[in-house]
Amino acid sequence: MLHRLPLILTLIGVFGLASCKHASRLEGRWRGDHAEGVAPELQKAADDFAKRMEVVFQGERLTVVIGTSSQSGAFHVDNEDSTSIILHTDRDGVNDKQQFTITGEKTIRWSVLEGKAIAFVKQ
Repeated sequence: MLHRLPLILTLIGVFGLASCKHASRLEGRWRGDHAEGVAPELQKAADDFAKRMEVVFQGERLTVVIGTSSQSGAFHVDNEDSTSIILHTDRDGVNDKQQFTITGEKTIRWSVLEGKAIAFVKQ
């Protein structure tokens, strides 16, 4: 096993660098703009909630801020294509994947439930 240690460390480094590279498209602070896919009678409340949210991607850490509360933890990119990044956090585990869709140069959409999303604008 010890003779494989350099190979294992190299693979960990390569995958770690790949994760950083992939996450770089999300790097920064994103402010909630509006909710999508909610019933018309709930739209205003959903938009107000969305506007109180921020997501911050810094390196391999994701912080979600809602009002004065925040949670932060490590995340890992599971899949990426030209318009979306699917990731999971250490806290929620690999079975709770989150999808972020790149909708513009400074806009993303976080799919929070089937057919429902929160749109964010880069700050």
